[in-house]
Amino acid sequence: MSRITHIIIANDAESFEHIIGRIDNRADRLAKLRKEHFVCGRFVLWEGDNKLVITPYRIAPHLLTHYRALGYTNISNKAPRRIGLSLSDSIVRDGKLFQHIVSTIKANPGLTISPYAYTEHFRALIDHLRRRRLPFKVDIEPLQKSCWLVAYLGSKIGFRIENLRGQKASSPAFFLCCSKADVLHAVEWFTSRRQSCVAKVIDGEGGWGTLMLVGQTSLRSKISRIEQLLERDPIWKSGPYIVEEYLGNHSENSSSPSVEAVIDLKGRARITYVCEQVVDRRGRYLGAVIGKSGLQRRLTRRLRNITRRIAQRYSVLGYRGFFDVDFVVRNGRPFAVETNVRRTGGTHVYDCARFLFGRAWIKKYIFSCDCYTYSARPLTAHAALERLRDSVISSERKHEGIVITGIDSSTPRIGFIIIANTRTKAYRIRKTVTGLLNS
Repeated sequence: MSRITHIIIANDAESFEHIIGRIDNRADRLAKLRKEHFVCGRFVLWEGDNKLVITPYRIAPHLLTHYRALGYTNISNKAPRRIGLSLSDSIVRDGKLFQHIVSTIKANPGLTISPYAYTEHFRALIDHLRRRRLPFKVDIEPLQKSCWLVAYLGSKIGFRIENLRGQKASSPAFFLCCSKADVLHAVEWFTSRRQSCVAKVIDGEGGWGTLMLVGQTSLRSKISRIEQLLERDPIWKSGPYIVEEYLGNHSENSSSPSVEAVIDLKGRARITYVCEQVVDRRGRYLGAVIGKSGLQRRLTRRLRNITRRIAQRYSVLGYRGFFDVDFVVRNGRPFAVETNVRRTGGTHVYDCARFLFGRAWIKKYIFSCDCYTYSARPLTAHAALERLRDSVISSERKHEGIVITGIDSSTPRIGFIIIANTRTKAYRIRKTVTGLLNS
């Protein structure tokens, strides 16, 4: 068997510890935690073949068989005996699992440990391994091993400060609000100028913590809506907040692209992919589109150049690893709105496409749906694969179809990637798949 080149640490939930912890209702908090653990299944598609993948829960054997049929012949999966919010902590507490990681590193010296994000918990895990003088690398780790830098650059305030310092990219007009009262005043300012706006917490995730205030509704109506949200939704419990100009990213003349980059240990930046983000009317992230996304070449070059300039600044500050820049493009002009300083929602899509098609992935229309909720009873992995077998990609039929990225047998939700030669065919496949799931 080939040597192991990567150990994947799917520490998704712990990277959002600060916002999950704000949820007072225990049932709601557990539901959010279960969803974050569920989407970790997609991380098995990072970094090609030859890897050990540590997830909060074991991946279903039938799903691993699905990946082997795609050509991932040397993947093993482990999970801790007990899991809470932090996967890294659970690994350290599970002596058997921790020893398995130690043995894997000894048998494969020089392998790379790849987390979703660099957190205090992950740093503690790495420190435990380094005390044993083991030969490995880490592909997301600031030079000073400082989590504050990750949190700072990943916040909407930190990004804007660094962007303004170097004028790396255009950003929408915004106000920094220290209190909920300030949010209301900022909304009033935009409304008095007949401008739509967006209110955001500084550390939201996947659209959670974003409020679109769009259209010609009255100020009283907007204020009432904000006050209800600030009272009801726990993510708005504490500031600071951002209120910014709405750039119309649901109009025909706008789009929401994103560019992922990685800064290596020597501080050199490399662009991995450019994608279009699929978001709903409330600003919630639904998935990514890569390949034949429809972005013009001139715009793509401009987005890549802006991202390189931002990467140079992050490199000087000492960040090393993956990050992305989210844009809104209005009438051909890109505005940078935030960075996510970690691996991102399109990483597994890009890595899977590159593994299956090599450089030819750019000729495909590929889009992801990380968490589709269907209306029928929950399916086991075996049942879901059986029901979708005519749509699932395999080594014999890998030109068009779906790759399943997660199946929740306790809740009716599933994740998948759709791969097709055209956009029309991709949406036809999606219609077939969702129809089968909802039947």
